[in-house]
Amino acid sequence: MKLNKFILTGILGTFCAGSLWAQLSPGSENFIFNPIAINPALSGLHSNQLQLGFEARWLGIEGAPKSGYLRYDKMFSENSGWNAGIISDHIGPISSINLNNGFAYHLQTFGNHHASFGIRHNLTQHYLNLSTSRLLDENDPLLAFDQNSVPVNNFDAGFSWYNPESFLIGVSYRNMIPQ
Repeated sequence: MKLNKFILTGILGTFCAGSLWAQLSPGSENFIFNPIAINPALSGLHSNQLQLGFEARWLGIEGAPKSGYLRYDKMFSENSGWNAGIISDHIGPISSINLNNGFAYHLQTFGNHHASFGIRHNLTQHYLNLSTSRLLDENDPLLAFDQNSVPVNNFDAGFSWYNPESFLIGVSYRNMIPQ
């Protein structure tokens, strides 16, 4: 019995000692509610759906992460899908606004199975607001004033194979233009 506890403790210790990776990005955090944020090939699957979402973490802590989005999805005819959205993300003194516009083409392969191909254009602007956060060195000459980034254009592409009643398999390539 002690040997089993020792082996179990060793296995759990191995998992805990390994590297853990986490991500706070509006694209992947809201996937359950907005799968099109990950794969543009899904544009049109939620036809005529207007969706508003907001997420706030670590309430009461200054600069805690907050994300919100508004999106609209539309299917034209049987094959063409469109999705447009805006995502706002804020963490600490950094915030960003992302406007996106995606199109997908859906093909019925066999039975109720479909293949779809999609592309999405993203326009992202980042902001650094120093007046709302406490800095370690308030006299740093490099951070003497609020800053706005240059708006960044990029594209995402995706493919998915799905049956609306049972499964969805997809791949996507995000940020196709190296920055």
